[in-house]
Amino acid sequence: MLTLTAPETGRQYRKEILLHGGEGTAEILIDEPLLWEYRKGRLYEAGAALFADGVECDCVRSHVGLRKVETRWLPGHSPEETEDPAEQYQYLYLNDRPFYVIGVLDQCYN
Repeated sequence: MLTLTAPETGRQYRKEILLHGGEGTAEILIDEPLLWEYRKGRLYEAGAALFADGVECDCVRSHVGLRKVETRWLPGHSPEETEDPAEQYQYLYLNDRPFYVIGVLDQCYN
């Protein structure tokens, strides 16, 4: 069983995953996702539980942030708009907005 609990609202999304050969996949549709944003770290609580004969055998819980990250050509700087390679560059977009990254990411997973 896969469970996601939304931040702020506490709404739960559940999906049963049938395993075949020890593997399985699932898709949970979230109608109005609360996206993780810079300085507004909305995190969903995620949990997965393994059941055998109706008894929970194992489980794991963590937190996940839902977000859309992509690169796009900055207006006026695509290869179609300028022939100068020094002027061709893309921006990082977070949730459909330009996002300038400064520094490094340190996850501190021990």
